[in-house]
Formats: sequence, structure tokens, C-alpha cells
Amino acid sequence: MTHQQQVLAHRFDQITDIIRKIYRDPKVREEVSLAIFSNYYVDEVVKLKDLLHPDKSPLFQTAKLTKSLEAHQIDKNLFASRFFDVLEKGNYPGLRQFLDSACAYNDSYNQASRATSSYRLSAIDLLNDDLAMSLNNESVPEITIYYPYSENFVNEPNAPLSTLSAHGELDGDYGTDPNGNTVWIDDDYAYIHPTQIIGMNGGDYMSEDGNPGTPVQPANPQDTIFEVFVGFVSCKKQYDRFICLSGNGGGSEIRICRGSAYLALDSTGHVPHGTFDEVRIEFRRKEIKDGWKKNYFKKVFAIWDPNWKWQNREQVFAIYEEDTDPIVNLQMGLNTTLKIAGQEITIGPFEFHYAVRTRDEIIRNLKRQHEEFFVNNKLDQGFGFLADGSTSGLHGPWPIIDGGADVSYTMPEQVTTY
Repeated sequence: MTHQQQVLAHRFDQITDIIRKIYRDPKVREEVSLAIFSNYYVDEVVKLKDLLHPDKSPLFQTAKLTKSLEAHQIDKNLFASRFFDVLEKGNYPGLRQFLDSACAYNDSYNQASRATSSYRLSAIDLLNDDLAMSLNNESVPEITIYYPYSENFVNEPNAPLSTLSAHGELDGDYGTDPNGNTVWIDDDYAYIHPTQIIGMNGGDYMSEDGNPGTPVQPANPQDTIFEVFVGFVSCKKQYDRFICLSGNGGGSEIRICRGSAYLALDSTGHVPHGTFDEVRIEFRRKEIKDGWKKNYFKKVFAIWDPNWKWQNREQVFAIYEEDTDPIVNLQMGLNTTLKIAGQEITIGPFEFHYAVRTRDEIIRNLKRQHEEFFVNNKLDQGFGFLADGSTSGLHGPWPIIDGGADVSYTMPEQVTTY
């Protein structure tokens, strides 16, 4: 680790030491577990700032968590009061100043910014030896308590917990069991032993479930609408580390992408790089483990293309796992239609490229042709079919695509002629 990372890991050790002490009270463990069980965040985490400042935390204002704490007769300030009591009485030099910066809430928070999932607060500046806060730096995640496989213990909110402090990007490390013994903690251990990791894992707000949406209404009643969806998705590979010091830990953030150059001429008369859309799918570690153990598929049903017009001959289909860095380019030559001086002109190849952030190899990056897609999309790809269920409003079942790969999926379609 760099010197700055070593200093950060030391802060995590101090925080973890305090948490181990206050976790001797089952009600404190229960408060933290219930906050994570509320599923306010995409992954199985609660931010340390939520627990230290519940009166300012949007999480602690939600009806779901409020009712849960009341049902279990837990004061929402219990964790905070116990934590600061141990901090003030103990020997933790520099920690209070660090927490005042790292876990501060910005009073400018508003519900509209939270709804966009783009709101971030108080990111840590790792270039500063004091680890002071750089309030407008959104590239670094926040301190979290991560509870992998929490779904396995949802009926035991006050279960004794093993704890682990993040010391790097690791798939296992030594931590402490509920009895204070040093134990090796990895993915398999956490699957059967309630375990929490203090580090930087996730913290994105819970996204809405995808749905087919409202069919596009064409201007011309003779138009045909070609809707394409991302249906069920299975991820069988843990792309992120179990323990994380940088924010790339936890579950896997799969992005299924569409790149298009259709009618892509801007107002200045230049051809831009095209358009790029993403379907965002967050997989928790249990969902990934169940992917290869139980052939688990996550129901997504989000729009991939609201209307793939036949004039748009080819589009980029790509899948990658999102990280905080580095930047990798997706590129492809496409045959499509441009609008020049009011006229639609077929050209090819159009050089499409787009930058994404991932530490892994791009999972899929290929061209899909309009004619080929709608001819083959109902045929068996060699891996069977999945019915989409009556709630989607689509007619299935649909073939499983890339069934032998780490990420497999279905792509339901709906072709409507008006």
C-alpha cells in the first residue's frame, strides 16, 4: 500500500476497534443490521455517516427503517452515542478530527438530488496525509459497514458478528470472530458466519426495478415499433474484491450497453461519437454465488432500445463491469443512417467509440444487426428458454443468450405495427 492508503487503513483499524467494543451490546448490532436490511443502498451496506449522524441521515428518515427500529424498541441514536462515548474515553489520536471530516453531512442535501443517484458527499482525498475531506470530489467512495450475504441472516438482526477492517484489495484477510479470536475471513466464511467489513464498499442509492415502460406512440399510424428489452440476467463471476480500500468491492456492477450512430449529426454539421445508453444491474454477492450454484437469474426487464428502427442497420451491444478506474474504450464500425441537410443517407462504416471505467476485460463488445437480431431472437441459442412471466406484458419464453459465459441474459422484444 501507499503511505496514504496505510494511513487510511489505520483509521479503519481504529473505527473497527470501537465497533467491536460497542457490538457487545446486541441492540447496537441490531440497529446496524436493520439499517442494512432496509435495502436503502444498492449493496448490503450502511454508511458510517448515517450511523454517526442519524438526525441528518436520509436513511434514518425513511418510514421503513423508522418503523423497523420502533418495532425492535431501538433508539436511532444508540450506535452514535455508544461510539462517541468509547471514542472520547479511549486512546484514538486524530480519529475525531478525521471523522468530523470524513463523516460530515452537507446541509445542501435535497430529495431531488438523491433521486438521481448522482448525489455524493464528502469524498476522501487520499493525497492528503491528514485524509481531510475534499467535498466536491465525487470519484472516491465513502466509509461503509459492508454485510456480505446479509440475506442469509435477515431473521437474526442481533446475531453476533465477526468484524474485519479493510487493508487493501483482497479476497480474504484476518479478522475477529464474536469471541475475540483471530480468524481467516473470506467469501466462504462470510456465507455461513455473519460478518461485517469496515472499509469502502458501494454506497450507491437503491435504483428502481426496470420495467417495460409505456410503448412508444408513433407519429405515423403505419409505423412499426421495435422495442427491445434486457430481460433476465445471470452473473456467475465475482468481479470485485471481497475486501476493499478503494470502493471497488462488494457485489458486481454489470452494465449492459447500447451504442448507436443513427441520425447522429449534430447542430454544427459534425458527426459526433454517437449515442450510448446503459442498463445498470447491481448484483450482490449472494446473487452471484447463486448464479453458478443454482442457475439464478435476476429479473430486470429494462428497455435496451425503445424503438430499433430498421434504418438503423447495426448497433453496438456491450457488457462490462463498472469500477472507479481505469478508462477503457469500446469501439466498433457501424453501418447506419445519418441525416444530412434534411436527407437520410445510409453510410458505413461509422466509427463508434465510447469510454467506460472497468478493471476487468470487457465481457461483450459486438455488433448486432437489425435483420439478424429479429430473425434469430426467438430461436434456441443452445441454452434453453426463460419465460418472462405475465407481469412483463411481453410474449415469451425467450432464449438464454451466452448461457456458457460469466454473464448470460435474455432480450425480449415487442414489435407493434400501428
